[in-house]
Formats: sequence, structure tokens, C-alpha cells
Amino acid sequence: QREPPDPTILFSSYFFLLMTTILLSFLVALINFFIYGSHNPQNYDIATHLYYGVMILAGIYDGHRGQRVLLGLTTLANWFYVALFYNQTDLVLVATMVATVYPFIAYFIVRTIRLLKVQRSTTEKQLQQIDQANLDLETRVRDLSTLFEVSEAANADVDVDGLFRRIIKILSERMGMYRGTLRIWKDGKLLRTVQATVGLTE
Repeated sequence: QREPPDPTILFSSYFFLLMTTILLSFLVALINFFIYGSHNPQNYDIATHLYYGVMILAGIYDGHRGQRVLLGLTTLANWFYVALFYNQTDLVLVATMVATVYPFIAYFIVRTIRLLKVQRSTTEKQLQQIDQANLDLETRVRDLSTLFEVSEAANADVDVDGLFRRIIKILSERMGMYRGTLRIWKDGKLLRTVQATVGLTE
């Protein structure tokens, strides 16, 4: 069962996205104040390119809702200039064409950035899974190697004391176990206790 998300983290995330949307919207307003205040219609091309920059920033840092808000604002701003320069034939044709094409290009930019972010996140998860699989494999190899050495020691030494000391020595090298106690029982009675210590004083 998945744990519920931390409310503090959720609030911080939503607050960051909200502030990002507000700041980028403020940037759009500044661009429009600059163009409108310059009284130079030729600067309209600059505004359109700056809008693309805003949408790139939105694609990188903002959420879906903020991206839609910014796309709507910049699209409306483009059509605002179409209406503003309606009496200038050459400029209004260019502005109309730009305003018509702009939302599709801007959406494509944001969507591409979004897909790249998803692909990056997926790749990071896959790399984490590979790292975990490697750790699991190393653990299994170590366990199998330890088991193999213990079985070799059992075949080579028939003395219980010597065998147990040999096993503790192997475990100390492989798993950090330096002391052990072996109790041999038969019919509910303790027959023998064997202790072994490696590298430690008793």
C-alpha cells in the first residue's frame, strides 16, 4: 500500500508552480508594455520570439495548468496586435499569420520538452532498477560463493571443532561474522557445544 504524500511537500510543489506561472505571466506583461510603449510596430517580431522563450521556460519549470495559462496569454497577446495594427496592411498580414501559427508551434515546443522530461525520469528510474539488480546479483554471488567455500570445508575437514572454526573464518571474511556457537542435540539432550572466534579475544 502506497503511503499518502507529505502535505508539506505537496504545498511546496504547488506554491513553486504557482509562483512560476505568476512570474512568467508578469514577463509576458513586461514584453507587451515594452512593445506597446515603444510605438514601433516593427518590434512586434521581437515580442513573438520572446513569447517562444517564455513557453520554453514554461515547458521546463511549469506544470500543465500553468503552461496552458501562458499559452493562452501569449496567443491572446498575438491577436491583440493583429487588432491593434488592423489599419497597416503589410503588418497585419504578417501578424495574422504569426498569430495563427504561433499556438501550434508553442504547443509543440512545450510538448517536446514535456516528453523529454518524462523520458529523462523514465531513464533515471531504469538506471536505479539496474543498480538495484546489480546489488542483488552481487549479494547472491557472495552468498553462493560463501556456501561453496563452506561445502568445500565440510568435505575437507571431518573434525567438528576444526570444521566450525573454518566456517566461522569463512563467514568473517565474507559476511563480517567473527564469533559463533554450535550446539549439537540428540533426542532432546545437549551433547556438545562448540565455540569459535576469529580475530577477537575471548
